[in-house]
Amino acid sequence: MQNKPQENLVGVSVIVPVYNDAEHIAPLIESLLNQDYRRDLLEIIIVDNNSTDRTREIVRRYPVTLLEEKEIQSSYASRNRGINSAGHDVLAFIDSDCLADKQWIAKGVERLLGPGADLVGAKVEFSLSPRRAAAEMYDAVTHFDFENSIREGKGTGAGNLFVHRYVFEEIGLFPDDVESGGDFQWSNRAIQNGFRLVYSADAVVIHPARGLRALLKKRRRTGGGAVEYWRKAGLAWWKILLLILRMLLPRRLSMLKKAVNERGTPDMHRKILRIWGISYICTLTTLLAITASLIRLTVGQGARQKKSQKKQKKCCF
Repeated sequence: MQNKPQENLVGVSVIVPVYNDAEHIAPLIESLLNQDYRRDLLEIIIVDNNSTDRTREIVRRYPVTLLEEKEIQSSYASRNRGINSAGHDVLAFIDSDCLADKQWIAKGVERLLGPGADLVGAKVEFSLSPRRAAAEMYDAVTHFDFENSIREGKGTGAGNLFVHRYVFEEIGLFPDDVESGGDFQWSNRAIQNGFRLVYSADAVVIHPARGLRALLKKRRRTGGGAVEYWRKAGLAWWKILLLILRMLLPRRLSMLKKAVNERGTPDMHRKILRIWGISYICTLTTLLAITASLIRLTVGQGARQKKSQKKQKKCCF
């Protein structure tokens, strides 16, 4: 993008959902304001989702647009709020706890405007703390692997995403009634409707690797959202049960070694058994969240059926 004349650049709306992230929101905004891209062509939209900390106060210090999504507690609803307010036809998405590489927008737009692209999922690199804990290493080598998910036709995440507005106009906005996985649902729907999803290794965002507590919190959320995702995908109950049973088996050590070879660093092999242990703890946490979600769903269905039966009895008298 650096080699293209400035007059050929396009306007870009960057949309950031945020909830109680006073710790990271300022560095993110500063990384967006320091992009190697014409500032007058950038619209930075921060959508706050009912934060109770100092997030909104911090955002107001910067020359960006602050919106609020008060009705639905969902990062996807927040993104949709930003989409509806965006002034440009190229939309870029990044998470509030990330940092954007200086060339992030330039490289993402370059790939989006290139041949064969309607939407672009891009690279997420991880920054580890000086401790380099096993949980952080596990996070770094197993999560946000958008390159493989795009190659396999599974979709991509909204943590690093560039989209032409016409894709949203054609297939609709992100689903806002799920706890997790709405970005993959949406991007998979785009693929099914014939839109071309491609990968960029050059439009990089940096994400802090999670410690164990943050990992387990994420697994509880994604596990709870998985059931809704499976139901909306029309997955049969026996297939859901099979997926749950498979989760009882620990991940093969060879798979983790391969992930470390592809996405990690040589020193991670010294902690491979600890990483494997973290992997299984995360899997069991996901399994518990899925089980709890299934119980809530079953109890809810039973309550609705009883209510419906009572109404029918009343109608008969």
